[in-house]
Amino acid sequence: MRIGFLTNEYPFDKLSQISSFYQWLQAKKIDVIVIACDRDNFNYDKKSKVLFLPFKNLNDVTELGEFHFDLLQATFEDPLINLCKTQLKLPVFGKEILQCNYDDIFKKYQDTLESYYICGVDLQKKYVKLVIQLNPTLSKEIKVTLDDYVQYGLRKGITITKEQLRSFEEHIDSEQLYQRCLHKLSLKDRTIYEMRKWLKETELADYQEVNVLIDKLIQKGYLDDEKLCKEQIQALSNSLYGPKQILSKLKQRGVKENCILACMEQSKLNEYEFALAYATKVLRQSQKSSVIKTKNTIRNKLMTRGYSNSTIENIVSELDYSANQENEDVLLEKLVRKAMKRYERKYCGYDLKTRIFRYCLTQGFHSEDINTVMDRMEWSHDEDK
Repeated sequence: MRIGFLTNEYPFDKLSQISSFYQWLQAKKIDVIVIACDRDNFNYDKKSKVLFLPFKNLNDVTELGEFHFDLLQATFEDPLINLCKTQLKLPVFGKEILQCNYDDIFKKYQDTLESYYICGVDLQKKYVKLVIQLNPTLSKEIKVTLDDYVQYGLRKGITITKEQLRSFEEHIDSEQLYQRCLHKLSLKDRTIYEMRKWLKETELADYQEVNVLIDKLIQKGYLDDEKLCKEQIQALSNSLYGPKQILSKLKQRGVKENCILACMEQSKLNEYEFALAYATKVLRQSQKSSVIKTKNTIRNKLMTRGYSNSTIENIVSELDYSANQENEDVLLEKLVRKAMKRYERKYCGYDLKTRIFRYCLTQGFHSEDINTVMDRMEWSHDEDK
């Protein structure tokens, strides 16, 4: 039977020295010494304060070529420790662990035995693929972040513990979610509020992980509400939106009001200039309407776009409505005939004229002009009917 002794300093040269080991143990008054041996279960010798743990892999020693040991010696200065870790999965504990109680040592031992041999490495652009050996007949492919790959010196031929594997998997999940965030931001700039809301809706990260991701995106400059705010103010202004509408749209995206107002102040936008451009566009589209209706249309559209009342009234009073005035008679006559076709099936005589008159009033024409046009038209309908 091959027996593996793990000590922090006691030297073994020959098998015969095992007996003196117990004397040394008593002299040093070390609480626990771990012995890994070929057995089926663990045992703790209270008298000698030695913990015997099951270890089935000691026969692997014969596969190490020139290294043939009947007794495994491992001191903390001996490079054999590294050899044991990588080839035999033999647990090596620090002094503070050796002097802990039985439960702690057994847990550390179990964690150490549950380690995985790296038998393949494939370096990718954004991550590293590792092939790990779970048992002699089963392997598994995992992904690790580039940071973990460098930090832990991962390479073919070394082992990782179960705890490390769990940590690597958590890190790669976080990194992949971070890459999804970058992809989403590459499609469209988003506010901190929008990204936080999206991360919560995906349910791929808890509250703490969301905060970590958001902080990372802010630190890297991928999330910047102030920068986005300035860009959106300029873009919305170029689309002829007024200050009130710009403020409303950005607040809906979760940008704080004080940030919006500060950015608007820095942008020094000319509200009158943009309002005039939009009103002129509406005026060109309304030349088939009366002057009054055109003015009301311009007022309503400017108000909807978020311009201030004072700016709206200044614009409405300064526009040139000559094209509308020149066409008013023609437009009014067409409107009267249109109304006549609409109502003559249900009304006649005085009721018909009243309906037409009211309809023309709603379209912004003056009552005098309506009466003038209606008086010069021929009415074939008998008013007494």
